[in-house]
Amino acid sequence: MPLICHVVADLSFTRLNDIDFCMHLPRTKQVAAIPLAAFTDNPEPWQQKVRFAFCKHPDVIREAVRRLTTSP
Repeated sequence: MPLICHVVADLSFTRLNDIDFCMHLPRTKQVAAIPLAAFTDNPEPWQQKVRFAFCKHPDVIREAVRRLTTSP
């Protein structure tokens, strides 16, 4: 059975597009995401979505969640 190890997040709550968000995130939170548009042949409808992989040890995922939910 295939295992899916990613989640898609909607960026419509931000003023950033997918690429800017993905460039900004590692600098500010030390967490990486990938623009979902990179996986499509029609990127325009997906420019407000990013993909987070979670094929990591649970402790790494917990730390990423902590970083993402903590103010700078």
